[in-house]
Amino acid sequence: NVFEKICLPGIRNEFFVLVKVAQEAAKVGEVYQQLHTAMSQAPVKENIPYSWASLACVKAHHYGALAHYFAATLLIDHQLKQGADEDHQEKCLSQLYDHMPEGLTPLATLKNIHQRRQLGKSHVRRAVALHEESVREASLCKKLRNIEVLQEVLSAAHRRSQLKDAQLQEDDDLLDLIEAPDIVSKTEQEVEIILPQFSKVTVTDFFQKLGPLSVFSANKRWTPPRSIHFTAEEGDLGFTLRGNSPVQVHFLDPHCSAALAGAKEGDYIVSIQDVDCKWLTVSEVMRLLKACGQDGVGM
Repeated sequence: NVFEKICLPGIRNEFFVLVKVAQEAAKVGEVYQQLHTAMSQAPVKENIPYSWASLACVKAHHYGALAHYFAATLLIDHQLKQGADEDHQEKCLSQLYDHMPEGLTPLATLKNIHQRRQLGKSHVRRAVALHEESVREASLCKKLRNIEVLQEVLSAAHRRSQLKDAQLQEDDDLLDLIEAPDIVSKTEQEVEIILPQFSKVTVTDFFQKLGPLSVFSANKRWTPPRSIHFTAEEGDLGFTLRGNSPVQVHFLDPHCSAALAGAKEGDYIVSIQDVDCKWLTVSEVMRLLKACGQDGVGM
């Protein structure tokens, strides 16, 4: 997806880069959450596999967790150094949330190492909780349990957040009651919906052998095909052909060899000499008839 495209070159451990990546991850999680909500409602729910909806839920939690992990990293791993762009950092941090936790302000948090650490730890804990939920959700679906790559990605992300959390453990953690606020989702990528081009995919029509649907369908009541064998007299078949595929016997001479063998006016010709004719045109069928020679025509 678009988020992975941003991350593939590598994520630089820089304040402004991490703000951007956190909001991009939050956007992906938000979209998957909307998708999961839509998949969980009628009539969509009854018409899609359970694993699809489960995967959307797993990804919503996973990317939400990544957003909190990157938010924690930018708060904990970086400090407001002398000469840093203070105004820009303050603006970025204020745009990361709809509102700061009670008692905190963007600039004060940036300047106060303890506040940054406490807020960062709250994001780590929320990341761990969301990763646990994504792992749990994936374990509830048999198909998702069998996708090794998915399980490895979820487990690796979960372990990374757990490691970050373990590194921040302190004796006074029980006194830390800051709740991590939601990350405001934002993307700079223009996402375009590309409709599938089904005409570019070669498929096998299982009903092709039945013949044209306008004739060979359940709406028609056909008897089993009749087989006749006749000989053209001096090259004259005793009838003409008409129509598109499949062609019909037309202007049948009642005294000709074909009529005496059992052919009837309006008969559809489905095969000649065991060659399927249901999709052939008048000229193609006539060519087959004339090629039969003196041995007669099996039709």
